[in-house]
Formats: sequence, structure tokens, C-alpha cells
Amino acid sequence: MQKKERKPKASVLMPVYNTVLFLEEAVESILTQSFEDYEFVIVDDGSNDGSEKILAAFARKDARVRIIRNDKNMGIVYSLNRGLRECCGKYIVRMDSDDVALPNRLSKQIELMEAHPNITVLSASVSYIDASGRETGVIRRSQVTKSLLRKNGIIHPTVVI
Repeated sequence: MQKKERKPKASVLMPVYNTVLFLEEAVESILTQSFEDYEFVIVDDGSNDGSEKILAAFARKDARVRIIRNDKNMGIVYSLNRGLRECCGKYIVRMDSDDVALPNRLSKQIELMEAHPNITVLSASVSYIDASGRETGVIRRSQVTKSLLRKNGIIHPTVVI
């Protein structure tokens, strides 16, 4: 797949594997962001649950959506690396296919990155929700640690790099 000529401010990178129950809401939560200067690179890791049909429909409706499909399930690391090679944005924004991004996530994170060019990796906190979208009361906060080798305080699907 060739990279597009347009250079968006951000590339949202999302791996997908058999998350049909949550996929539409996850994708919609990115496509309805208040910040719009991004491409949405989605790597379908060989899903066999109908996820590919949902993704194809989104790609037809929104030019920011680019689908890359693995012929078979290769795992999240392979899929993220494959998608990363296709990203064109100044910033890489991670998203998971069973998560929901708040409407101002991208604008707040990109604004912070632009205001503080010394920051190379930005993480955020998460609020857990159940399958019906209700908050469970569990909040996990991103934490700065002395060594990522001992404890990783970064919540990966909230990251902007």
C-alpha cells in the first residue's frame, strides 16, 4: 500500500482482531473527534467475525480511513509495526478497537504536544466501562516511573508519540 501525499497532523493507529461487538463505537469515537487533521490507519489482523465488513463500510464513507488487512492473524505487535510503516502524521495516536475515545481526546493531546515540544510520549488515564458503556468506577492513571523496564506506567491505547 502506498502512502498518501497528504501529510496530516496525526495518524491514529488501531489494530483490529475480532472485536465486532465494540468496533463501530470505537471507530465512530475517532471519526467524530473535534480535531479533524488526521488519518485513521486501521490494521485488520485477519478478523473472521465480520469486522472486515464494518471497516470497509467506514472506509467508503470517510477518506481519512485506510484499512490494511493481514491475510491471517499475526498478532498485535506485527500489526502495529505494519500500520506504523503506513502512518504519515507528525504524531502517532494509538487507539484500540474495543475502546471509546472522548470527543476532545485528539484536540487536547495534540494541543499539549504542540505546546510542549520536549514531550516525546504522552499517555493519559482511562475510565473502564462495561459492555453496555456504563462506567465501572475503575480508573487507571498513567504514571511516570524511573524505569520502564521495572514498571510501565504508560497506558498504551492512550498514547501519542
